[in-house]
Amino acid sequence: MRWFLSCPARVAFLGVLLLTFSSAVPARGGTGDGPPPRAQLMISGSGWTGFLVKAWARTYEADHPDVRVKVRGSGTNSGISAILSGQAEIAYDQRPLKSSEFRDARERGIVLAEYPVALDGIAVVINPANPAVQATKAVVAGIFAGDLDQWADLGGPRHKISIYCQRPGSQAGVLFQAVVLGKRKPAEACQVAAGPEALLRALEKDPYGIGYVRLSDVKGKEVKVLPIGQGKGKAPLNPMRSGGNWINQAIVSAGEYPLTRTIYLHAARQPRGNVKQFLDWILGPAGQLLLVKEGYIPLPGQLPAPPPDAFH
Repeated sequence: MRWFLSCPARVAFLGVLLLTFSSAVPARGGTGDGPPPRAQLMISGSGWTGFLVKAWARTYEADHPDVRVKVRGSGTNSGISAILSGQAEIAYDQRPLKSSEFRDARERGIVLAEYPVALDGIAVVINPANPAVQATKAVVAGIFAGDLDQWADLGGPRHKISIYCQRPGSQAGVLFQAVVLGKRKPAEACQVAAGPEALLRALEKDPYGIGYVRLSDVKGKEVKVLPIGQGKGKAPLNPMRSGGNWINQAIVSAGEYPLTRTIYLHAARQPRGNVKQFLDWILGPAGQLLLVKEGYIPLPGQLPAPPPDAFH
């Protein structure tokens, strides 16, 4: 049997079919379709600390796909300002909070806290044949600023010092500027190496050279690390163990070695939600093992189970 419908009836019939189909298939992007929106965690700060924070952010996102961690490099003051204005939950830097920052936060009803999370440091390296035995932080700054240029002043040979630096924007370059030079500029005579490996190779060939790398870059290398004096009556400290140049964690983690900086995160004193979970993750085994992998040094008691070859 064949049914024939008039034109108005056909239109009505098609409308019923479309309505039925559209109610049976959920709309794209509607409720129940696709993953829920990711929570966002905003972090702002300055300096070489950003290298580690970004590594933490990448790994945390991979382990927590429901959270997006955005890291914005600015200045420390901008990082704290971002917290106070609600544009960031965490700030990062290589210094503790100032009393004025605590005060400004209290005036806005925010109680800030600083969370020390890691250490980073510089090793001053020379050729193994160089007889120089030590230097002070002030002497190292004078050499790289161009004020001192003779090895004889350091108990070395009667020869001019060859200076090797790293790129200003590199991790070691930014750290050295902050820890050693401060507001002084590197000497024009400084030979800029392409990276830590290139710098160490140059020093192996140059008996009159001096340079710097991060502590993690000198591990196992055939160079001489110059012990750094602490002042009158105190023995100079070598941040590396002899027999392979492994980091001397007992000295460095205790904060005794002069050429180190503590890395801080700043947030609310009683963090909640994603902020607390992120901070707990950083201070837990996963975050601490990652910082060792990235060449940083944990603070005392922060790394419950270090890998056997991490420091010795």
